[in-house]
Amino acid sequence: MTSLFRNVSSFSIIYFAIVIICLFLRLLANDTDYMYMFRPLTLIPLIIYYFQNSKETRKKIRFLVIIAMLFFFVGELFFSYKERISLSSAGILFYSVGKFLFCASFSNEREFNSKLLKIYLLIIFVLIIVVMSLVFNNLEAYMVPVLIYLFASVFMCQYALMRKDEVNKESFILVTIGMTTFIMVDSLAALKYFYLNNQYIPQEVLIFIYALSQYLIITGLVREKQELIKVE
Repeated sequence: MTSLFRNVSSFSIIYFAIVIICLFLRLLANDTDYMYMFRPLTLIPLIIYYFQNSKETRKKIRFLVIIAMLFFFVGELFFSYKERISLSSAGILFYSVGKFLFCASFSNEREFNSKLLKIYLLIIFVLIIVVMSLVFNNLEAYMVPVLIYLFASVFMCQYALMRKDEVNKESFILVTIGMTTFIMVDSLAALKYFYLNNQYIPQEVLIFIYALSQYLIITGLVREKQELIKVE
């Protein structure tokens, strides 16, 4: 079974089949709580795929990526109890730690000199500020976890952009698009739950964008290691 994860095509089919099944179960049950029980399952094939295919020779980096994904997994489990503020807040914090671990795995010694990337990062930062200004008064007990989470997203995006001159183009583009979609789903989720009173934005849309972002990030990291010899 694990041999199917050696090939990106077969892995992609398996991964998105799991995502679609989770979405179907969500629609069939018409119960968001039921959906949250299955969401962590989408992370398992990503962890297996990265573990089997990453050519990263630095054990520290491999460890950071896998641990980050495990933190996301635990965060999803806590979200299964979203009616309990303490547990759902813990889920947000676990996700935040996972993002900071990704930052550590992306870190390098190059300076962030690209004007275009600085403009992109500024746009992301402004987006986060706008979202925070809209949801701020409704956060209440979630104030600290959500603040940490959203700014962890900014830092993760910044460190991902700093990979530009360190990795091959394909890997950089995949991870950057993945980070962008990650921030999109973070922003949409914050607006849905803390500004739009859980309306207008379908839960299924958030779940799919979230799954797509994780897929792009992990496949991008795997491609980076496979083509590292092409990077000067």
